[in-house]
Amino acid sequence: MKKIKYPISTASLLLCVIVLIGVRLNYPPKNILTYDTFGYYIHLPARHIYHDPMIQNFEWVKEINQKYDNTPTFYQFSEGINGQKVIRFNRGISYLLAPGFYAGHVWAKLSGAPQDGFSKPYQQAIWIWGMIFNLLGFYLIKKILLRYFN
Repeated sequence: MKKIKYPISTASLLLCVIVLIGVRLNYPPKNILTYDTFGYYIHLPARHIYHDPMIQNFEWVKEINQKYDNTPTFYQFSEGINGQKVIRFNRGISYLLAPGFYAGHVWAKLSGAPQDGFSKPYQQAIWIWGMIFNLLGFYLIKKILLRYFN
């Protein structure tokens, strides 16, 4: 049997993963696409589902918020020229969330869930994608720390 090279750091990494997943499974949020996350994420459904990346029609945003309770105040938007709504949040984070969004879109289509960008398949796919980033981050931190500490 192969001996584990760094047993303490590997055990610590596994403990972090177990705690992270355990907390999420025991205390699931009602909606993960709320508040600031809503602001960063809204670029994806605006462009790919509603074909309204500049939010010319704010009604679909209001309908989504009424259905999923994403934000109480719409602070994610500012009023632009001619009263048009403008998303305050940079779309860079939405590029990182895009693979989860696309996976959620396929999942919603296959499962018959609403393809509105905010139904359960989208939220679960975004959560799984976030977990992949967390695990990658933990692994990279472990690798970096092992360079300096033995």
